[in-house]
Amino acid sequence: MTTRRSYHFIAFALALLLFCSCESPETHEHEGYITIRDHQIYHRVQGQGPLVILAHGGYLSHEMWTPQVEALSEEFLIASFDDIGHGRSISGSADLYGYEIIHEIKKMYSPEAPCIVAGLSWGGMLASDYALRYPDELSKLILLSPGLNGWEYFQDSLAAANNRLRQIATEKDDIVLSAQLFHQNWVIGPGRSEGDIDSTFSQRSLKMITQTMTDHWRADWSSLASPPAIERLHEIGIETHMLIGAEDARDIHLISDIYDKRLPRSTKTVLPNAAHLLNMEKVDEVNEWMKSVLRSD
Repeated sequence: MTTRRSYHFIAFALALLLFCSCESPETHEHEGYITIRDHQIYHRVQGQGPLVILAHGGYLSHEMWTPQVEALSEEFLIASFDDIGHGRSISGSADLYGYEIIHEIKKMYSPEAPCIVAGLSWGGMLASDYALRYPDELSKLILLSPGLNGWEYFQDSLAAANNRLRQIATEKDDIVLSAQLFHQNWVIGPGRSEGDIDSTFSQRSLKMITQTMTDHWRADWSSLASPPAIERLHEIGIETHMLIGAEDARDIHLISDIYDKRLPRSTKTVLPNAAHLLNMEKVDEVNEWMKSVLRSD
């Protein structure tokens, strides 16, 4: 009887030891600065699994991706950052390409395995430049409301009129009006009014834009590659997924058509009742779409 009990105890202890010794996926949660030449690039990393780098839109910051970080970090290691001229990053004077920032984050958190890069608007331009500069470093490209390096803005007459007014406001150093005009075009949408969108989303996005303009008024952003991506899209051979808001400016729809036609392996989805900043406007829908894209083989 004693021998039998001892045997069961030993078997249980061995099973427990084996269970505890198995490696569990390493979970990261870190924020800080990466020094690139004389620039200090703020970034945050959270989660576990394959690395996904998120590039924000113009006059926004890494905080625009908060809903996606929360939704995706259980399965993926999510890194977000602030471009120079945005958020908490501290600009120097040396030349800096946006793709260099993404490259440095990739080297730090996934030196061996390829990463996935997702970018919205301005961030989509940086992501595309990165895919062209370092094609072997990523396995998948995700573009939301993407801009395009080399595109001549504006084809949308409402967006063009808005941009002219914003240029005047900028010349007068009217930050508040500049932020409101940018918000109208790139958050609400050229053809919509503020009453058409959720008030909390509207207030939060306007606050983010105003804060960025206040903190980095007239500051330079990172540089785009030359020759421009519009001339080289056929070179991006990796799987690319696009998500566009149906209410976005006409330019973005035309740009997405160019991507879709020239990229060898692209898919395009149009999200109804959403404009440019669709990851904050339609959180649940975008989260589910991104999960599907990230999980696909």
